[in-house]
Amino acid sequence: MKYLKKIYVAAFLFALPMVASAQGGYNNGNSSGYNNGNYVGFTNPLKADSICKALTLFLDAISAIGGPVAVLFLVYAGFKMVWARGNTKALEDAKRNLWYTIIGIGIFIGAWVLGQIIANTLGALGAGAGSSNPTIGQCR
Repeated sequence: MKYLKKIYVAAFLFALPMVASAQGGYNNGNSSGYNNGNYVGFTNPLKADSICKALTLFLDAISAIGGPVAVLFLVYAGFKMVWARGNTKALEDAKRNLWYTIIGIGIFIGAWVLGQIIANTLGALGAGAGSSNPTIGQCR
């Protein structure tokens, strides 16, 4: 019961800023949400103004993080091979780690290549002559 009380207090303190931020800004005392004819609202914190651009930004960030992480795993697998020092069990474990790292890098690169193929195909369809939907493939 003592812990339950702490959970309720923590949940209340966590939710309080959400309730306070729902005000929408300063509006000169009127309750309509307008400030001298201008709507007071929230601004978009992302650099993207569409779902497609947001997805592109997300995938670019994942790609930027994935490369160094893959290199770190390769280095770690190499260190495991050195640290094995002839121990067959540790050497097998290091080889398995290296093999799984190479498979993971292959899957990562394969997914990126497949995404590029799909994006280029959609771009070519959207740029084609007589296209009924010219916005297809304009995600960049």
